[in-house]
Amino acid sequence: MTNRGCPLHNAAVEAAGHMTDVHELVHHHKSGITEQLTGIAARAGAANPGQLGRQLNVLLEGATALQTSLDSPAPATTPSRPPAH
Repeated sequence: MTNRGCPLHNAAVEAAGHMTDVHELVHHHKSGITEQLTGIAARAGAANPGQLGRQLNVLLEGATALQTSLDSPAPATTPSRPPAH
């Protein structure tokens, strides 16, 4: 299995500094995800939904990047469990 991660992240890396249209598209999409996560956090009653929305997006982005590093979908699909004692 080959996992290339987020296509928009990959496009942003390839276009960095010379394709402003790509940068704008990626920024718009990623900002939209943060807005969606912030809305979910607000509906769930989070004390600071904006902060939680941004933090959740960082986790999502990290899991997606880790999928590429490990060449596995597991980081974004397998729930974490605390270690058994």
